[in-house]
Amino acid sequence: MLIREYELGIEEVAYAMGVLGGTEIATGFLLALLGERPRLETEGRLLAASHALVARGYLDFNPDTGEKWLGDGLEEVIRPIVQNDFSIRCSKAASGHETVLSLYISKGELVMHRLHREVVSRLEQIPDASSAQEQCLKFFGLPTDTPAPQKPLATFSADLIDRLRQEAIERPTGEIASQLVEHGVSADAAAKLSEDIKQQEYRGSVIRIEMQGGQAVSNRGFLILQASERAWIMNIEPSTPPKMSLYPGCQAVFTELFSALVT
Repeated sequence: MLIREYELGIEEVAYAMGVLGGTEIATGFLLALLGERPRLETEGRLLAASHALVARGYLDFNPDTGEKWLGDGLEEVIRPIVQNDFSIRCSKAASGHETVLSLYISKGELVMHRLHREVVSRLEQIPDASSAQEQCLKFFGLPTDTPAPQKPLATFSADLIDRLRQEAIERPTGEIASQLVEHGVSADAAAKLSEDIKQQEYRGSVIRIEMQGGQAVSNRGFLILQASERAWIMNIEPSTPPKMSLYPGCQAVFTELFSALVT
């Protein structure tokens, strides 16, 4: 399989998406990245992007009919972004900055999108799900030396960790640990997790997004908390009210949960 890779400006990606999916797709992509912009500014950005795509051989058109098409294999990379079965969004937030890696899956085709310096889109075809999993593992940098447990360390309400993170600003670690124990976490794990909630290096998430009835639905996935000495994974359970199951943050657990999301 020929693996295609592209580095394009975000406006060029937006315009290419518009060629396949219409103007709303293009402007929606830019809106998600840039926020609200004046209409004339958006139109100017997209016009300049179309000229750049033509100059680089990625876009061609019929001057008589106005028909446009993507060239040099770009359509094969853009189409799964516009029309996909589902996507996987990996995000990592630290010090107020979020880094995102998106994986688009369409009829067995996989395309990965990364944003570089907030203005450059890196697009890459991925040969299979195992290769995508490897790239996502590198993105998070989870430890390899922890075996996957037979069952979760505990299961608790989905909002518990966020609530404790807010309370940890003013409350001592011991009180946070006591609350974790009350929710089924062992004393040893609670002591470590309470320290890591206070001293986290980044928060991450891996979420599966599907379109249902014209709306994006994201009720499957897991969260990651990375501290200096260890990491934790919390899987979102399909329950009412929503709950999360706690696991040690290692590659073995990540692999198992990620595989479930992409099948």
